[in-house]
Amino acid sequence: LARVEGNAAWKGGGALMVQAIPAAEGPGATPADQLLLDSPGPFELHLRPGDYLLRVRDATGKVRFEATRTAAPGADWHVVIP
Repeated sequence: LARVEGNAAWKGGGALMVQAIPAAEGPGATPADQLLLDSPGPFELHLRPGDYLLRVRDATGKVRFEATRTAAPGADWHVVIP
C-alpha cells in the first residue's frame, strides 16, 4: 500500500470527512480509505497505487472538494477548500 499524506485547508472550520474512491469504480463506489478529521489539517490515507476520486465532505455531508488524484509512494495531496 502507498501511504498518501495530505493537508486539508478550509476557512469554514469544523469536521471534515476525507474519502478516496477508486476512480475506475465510479463516484458511487465504496471508498478504499476514508477518515474523519475533527478540524481541517493533516491527514494520511493508505491506498493501493492508482487513480482515486478524492472527496471531502463537511459535517453536514456537503461535498466541499472533489478531484482525481494519483496514489503512489510518497504522494502528497493538498486540498484547499474555498
